[in-house]
Amino acid sequence: MERKHAEIEREALAAVEDALEHPSDARSSFVLKHEKLSDPAKARAIALLDAGMSGGGLMTGGASACDDEDEYPDRIGGYRVLRLIGRGGMGNVYLAERATDDFDLVVAIKLIKRRLITKDLIERFRRERQILADLNHPNIARLFDGGETEDGVPYFVMEYIDGPPLDRWLKHVNPPLENRIAIFEQICNAVETAHQRLVVHRDLTPPNILVADADTVKLIDFGIARPNDRPETLSTGSAWTPGFAPPEQKDSGEATTLSDVYGLGKLLGLLIGGGAPAELTAIASKAASQDVENRYPSVSALYEDIQNYRGFKPVTAMRAGPTYLFKKFAQRQRLAAAAGTIVAAAILMTLIIVTQAYRETERARAEAEASLADTRALAGTMMFDVFDEVSNRPGNSRARLMLAQNAQSHLEALAADPDASYESRLAAGRGFFRLAAATGTVGTGNLGEMTEGLALYERSADILEKLYAEYPNDEVRLALARTHVSLTRDKSLAYVNFEQSREHGEYARDLLLRIENPSPAVIAELGMVSRELGGVLGCCLGKLKEGHEAIEEGLLLIKSAPSEYREDPAVRRAFNDLLNLRAGYQIVFDGDGASIELFSQALRNQRQLANETNLPADHRLEATIATNLARTLLRMGRPTEADQVIAPIYLEALSAYRTDPADNDLQRRLAVISIARAYAAAQKSQRNQAEDYVEEGLRLARSSEKPSGAQAKPSLNFAHRLQEASEAYWANNQIGKSCELMRQSTALYRQYAEQYQLPFTSLRYRVKPMEEKMKNCS
Repeated sequence: MERKHAEIEREALAAVEDALEHPSDARSSFVLKHEKLSDPAKARAIALLDAGMSGGGLMTGGASACDDEDEYPDRIGGYRVLRLIGRGGMGNVYLAERATDDFDLVVAIKLIKRRLITKDLIERFRRERQILADLNHPNIARLFDGGETEDGVPYFVMEYIDGPPLDRWLKHVNPPLENRIAIFEQICNAVETAHQRLVVHRDLTPPNILVADADTVKLIDFGIARPNDRPETLSTGSAWTPGFAPPEQKDSGEATTLSDVYGLGKLLGLLIGGGAPAELTAIASKAASQDVENRYPSVSALYEDIQNYRGFKPVTAMRAGPTYLFKKFAQRQRLAAAAGTIVAAAILMTLIIVTQAYRETERARAEAEASLADTRALAGTMMFDVFDEVSNRPGNSRARLMLAQNAQSHLEALAADPDASYESRLAAGRGFFRLAAATGTVGTGNLGEMTEGLALYERSADILEKLYAEYPNDEVRLALARTHVSLTRDKSLAYVNFEQSREHGEYARDLLLRIENPSPAVIAELGMVSRELGGVLGCCLGKLKEGHEAIEEGLLLIKSAPSEYREDPAVRRAFNDLLNLRAGYQIVFDGDGASIELFSQALRNQRQLANETNLPADHRLEATIATNLARTLLRMGRPTEADQVIAPIYLEALSAYRTDPADNDLQRRLAVISIARAYAAAQKSQRNQAEDYVEEGLRLARSSEKPSGAQAKPSLNFAHRLQEASEAYWANNQIGKSCELMRQSTALYRQYAEQYQLPFTSLRYRVKPMEEKMKNCS
């Protein structure tokens, strides 16, 4: 019976596909006159045309129509249903909110219609849930949770996207061409990420692309997507949307990554409309070619041609005659000074030019003035513009170090010149700051060489301090303060010297308060130094009152800043981190329960910021706050809520780590998150999962430790991970393993305390509870 229904569905969809080639008022007539179409298939095709055929997908936003026959449950899992917001061929989507009041979370929940449940449909639904769990991208709707209702109906909890589908956005907003291209680039990036995970979407259509606030795209409905378990090809059923399905998918039901390229070509054609530049039309036509061999070989190749168009370079989809090529060359020359996008080829070219220019200055010093100026400009471009661009993209820890090291050799030579200019010395001081951040620091992507990183920060401070003595202006003052803020953070969080950390922080705060013309950058640094002082005073020196006052001062300072300053991403990031630490103080003063609201507020704020900027720094802070909230919930015996908080962060961190396994900070962060997931799984009696997570966390913790320099002393970070893992093992009823880890952890704490001052919070919240629990160990 199901097979016959599938055949009718395939016939109907093929007829609708053909009907869409006719004017809208002639389509029903075309279907009714179709000689080879069965009556049931004709009826189904007419119904699809009347419904405005959206592919049978399920929306995670408010874009899809609803009908009166849909069921309306009061609750699904741990969520309270608010209303039905979408429906498709396989099920419904409900707007819901968390049923508990500890923190707010509005979601979209996808649920199969009971009257349609079959074994195949349930399998397809579960497949989509797994696919979404494996995908992590700012332009793909996020999976938060999943499960089954009491009567066995599967569901999953998605990010709620409050935005219209692509075609409705185009109609009502009518954005300029530049915005349309930017939207298309986001779609390409999302699809490319899916392909890298061996997933083909198969239904890239306007209803499956929602446009949220600030023109941010969210790709949804992977219900007919499947893992690509054979190279290039995968075979599925008949689900596809007329008007956007490639010929091979209609004929055989098989889809490849090139099928998605076809869908992207159709979307690009919709976005640019009629009257678009010939090059964009050519790109859309090539992508949506009926012949698979004539399409772009990958999404990345299509995206590259879009970048060629943007950069006034020859587009491969065009017939490139001499006149066309010359025209592109001339356009590039006119706009060379305004070039803003830096790609890998530009990085390599800059390195080559800088090196060659420097050699020439050494060979011909007498003729070097002009070349020296060029070298300085190019080195500065590589050290600052290119470095910052690479830093804002994940997976580039080694590239950041390479850029900093290559450029720094030239900037250091300039700074060593007794006749070096103000600009050269300032650039050298800032350059050492960036080199430190790439070599070894806390909280950013780096290679984990903490001793070298601290030495480079000290070198930056030395250069800038001497410059400040001669030029006590706001520019140098801010650069010097930034270096001391970093020294405050790293000497505290790497447990190097707490008193020195405090001194660096107080000096940085004094410098910042002396700046005559504050800017958002100054406000952000003041917020950051308040946070770092609050941390070292409370956590490490046991001065809780002073630390809490530092946090409150930082929050008040940001709240008092002009409104336009408070909207700056760096200021918002600093404010959220201050809220995060204020929540930590609430635990000390009033217990775990008092911190939940503050942690939740900080997490909501930071998650919104991370979604807006997609910067690694914002995703790192989001993970930190989420982990703090999850661990607090776990201490309160609320593992389900904790896992809902930590699960999406785990997937995001795991994806980032796989992209850049050399990033030491990512290793440390994933170790913390993995052990937290282990603790949650153990509390939910998921013993095998708990053991897998804790072993993963310990492996990452060990690999992130460095055997020399700042890490040669007993590692408190590793002692912390052992203590956290012992909690997970204890909750998992693996008492022997827990006791062994507690012995190792307390031994490290004792070794550290014999030489250095043990942080107040480590003693109160880690060592003493372990000592009490170890009384039960044999």
